[in-house]
Amino acid sequence: MQDYLSNPHLYDGRKYVLRLYVLITGVEPLRVYLYRDGFIKLASEPYREGDYDNLYAHLTNPDVNALNEDAAEPVIFHSFETYGGKLTAEGRDPEALFREIRDIAVLTAIAARANMRERTITSGAFVPGCYELIGLDCMVDSNLKPWLLECNLSPSLEVCAAPESGGDYETATKRALVSDLVSLLNLNDPEAKALDIDDKKAMLAFAGEEASRAGRFEKIYPAGDADVFLPYFPIPRLADITLARAATNKPLADLMLEPCGAHEIIADDGLALFTAQTGRLLTPDAAASFLWLNATQGESPDAIANSLIDLTGKGKISDKQAHALRKDIWGSLADWGHDGFLRLKMQGAEGVETTSPRSSGAWAGQDKISWRGELIDLRFGAEEIPPRIEHVIAPLRVKTGEASRCISILTEISGYGLADGSHLLRSRLKLTVVADALTTMLLGDYDDQKTICLDAAFCEINQEAAVLFAGSMAGGWDALAHSFAALTGAPLRGRATALNGVPGKATPIALPMRVAAEKTAASAGTSPLAPTGHIQRWNKGRGFFVPCTEQGAEVQSKTITAIFIPKRDGSHKDNARIELLNERDGFAALNAMRRHSGGAFSHQMVESFFAWRQSVSIYEINFSIPTEAAHLCAARIAPDFRQNE
Repeated sequence: MQDYLSNPHLYDGRKYVLRLYVLITGVEPLRVYLYRDGFIKLASEPYREGDYDNLYAHLTNPDVNALNEDAAEPVIFHSFETYGGKLTAEGRDPEALFREIRDIAVLTAIAARANMRERTITSGAFVPGCYELIGLDCMVDSNLKPWLLECNLSPSLEVCAAPESGGDYETATKRALVSDLVSLLNLNDPEAKALDIDDKKAMLAFAGEEASRAGRFEKIYPAGDADVFLPYFPIPRLADITLARAATNKPLADLMLEPCGAHEIIADDGLALFTAQTGRLLTPDAAASFLWLNATQGESPDAIANSLIDLTGKGKISDKQAHALRKDIWGSLADWGHDGFLRLKMQGAEGVETTSPRSSGAWAGQDKISWRGELIDLRFGAEEIPPRIEHVIAPLRVKTGEASRCISILTEISGYGLADGSHLLRSRLKLTVVADALTTMLLGDYDDQKTICLDAAFCEINQEAAVLFAGSMAGGWDALAHSFAALTGAPLRGRATALNGVPGKATPIALPMRVAAEKTAASAGTSPLAPTGHIQRWNKGRGFFVPCTEQGAEVQSKTITAIFIPKRDGSHKDNARIELLNERDGFAALNAMRRHSGGAFSHQMVESFFAWRQSVSIYEINFSIPTEAAHLCAARIAPDFRQNE
């Protein structure tokens, strides 16, 4: 989001920005310096409110203003000394302004630290040896409040202004800046020692020596007020705490932690944590679980470390080992803070601890389902999820029983996630895709190299027999199956169908059928089928999920009397046509219905599949209106219906 600063402070009637140089000499521990000299960069034309098409009056970029051929001095730079004198003449306090800018620089570095550290580690660089020079641009409003405009990594050190427009000062300042940077970082000393964050005394000595070479750089973090900035870290690391204590020269208050919207998932394989903030799932081991439990129950990192040292036995570990233990604890907590699982506990106006509404990680609701004889706790992290999955879980819902498995539908910042126990299976899902993702996950339980699944609606025609309707985009998904069920009164037991080892036998899988959204209006006038509810999405399609007939007790396998392959054909509007497929075409059609899992289709399964096909009649039916096609299907199996009646 961008906002226009409508009340800018003006310099000689022109808009301007302050260019400051911030040097981050290290990200662990974080050390930040601000160069005392900088520039104000002026727009090349006077500011006129409402004249928004005049770039030269609103933008201060030297590259833009250099193109203003009508300006006598298109690029103008002034020193901070000149700028401060101007403010003083106006009765303003330049020192107060620059104190606020200093705070902006520190907070900006803190906000970027975790990502800079991660990027450095990912690139394989030596973290203590990396630094970054930032060109910080701030605008100032008429109340003399600074606003951060942008941060420029590796800012240009070329001279932009002409000598008479501030170029001489710009040249001298940038040369001095480079010289002071090289000195501060000790770049010209081939025998310079690297920072060792594992040695507390050496780290403090290094930081002190570094500050002694600062030149015109001012160390702004950690400084005497470092304790003020610590709460703005997601979670600091031990090296940050060590330098902050040394800089403030006083004890620091304990930093307490709280969950940051993290959901706890208790599974057979242990504890799992999911955070909506970043969509990350964490599966801590026993030691990390102990750390999580203590941190979220109000123990400070130092107190946790002291407890572990006591458990080990005081005197049995050296000071170096104790320091390493504390470093690991702070490091783990900081990593969890960066990933969105933890944060520093917020403080109220009176110093009273407060908790964010999302910090508890409470589930928005839960349900219980039975799937393949197993009871499952189904949890969801937002109230909008249950209506979207109702058609999936309605036939599976149970009220009581102790679950042995947990499925979680999680709320992320960029969508929704699906976890089976402690395993995150899908992430960044749109709400319209959640039901299909859950269906696909449940079907995954049939990928056992013994069961063959067909994407077909299972319609029970009597106690012994059933018919199948292939579900595909070409056939209007399951519209024909629904029309057939409405015409005959035969219950639809499920969308997916499992084939067992007996040729011609199959078992329904209690999952919802699909009707394409664009077909609903067309079929509503000629069929009782008129789905309502939320639009859902699935692979290559969108429309409505319609639940199968509630099953109660598990439905046994039945003999499949026929399989119908629907083909919607707009060229045959008057009459539906049905055709018995030969052995080869029927096998190809059946194979197209097969759900392809990640596993290989073994030779034995191919033989079983072919034998199964030989025992079943397969028909292809071309139609435009589903009810007409349903009549043809019913007529083809009329004897079975007379037997049922």
